[in-house]
Amino acid sequence: MNTPDLSACPFCGGTDLRFGEIQEMEVGMSWPDYFVQCRSCQGSAGSGSRKEIAAEKWNRRVVPARIAQLEAERDQLAAALE
Repeated sequence: MNTPDLSACPFCGGTDLRFGEIQEMEVGMSWPDYFVQCRSCQGSAGSGSRKEIAAEKWNRRVVPARIAQLEAERDQLAAALE
């Protein structure tokens, strides 16, 4: 099975990411639940019963157009303060 591609961290922009796994338990049964975690800021999200599901949820968190807009606004404010 191939490891799913992950977008940069939506919290800090980091790219050092990992899949974590916890065991869910209920009435004598247990199953894995996967999530994605950023090693830079420890932000995590995207739980799912498979790594592919966790990756899909993680990747939905990044909205490149909105990030670009916020970066442009930041740059304009920084320039105004100079």
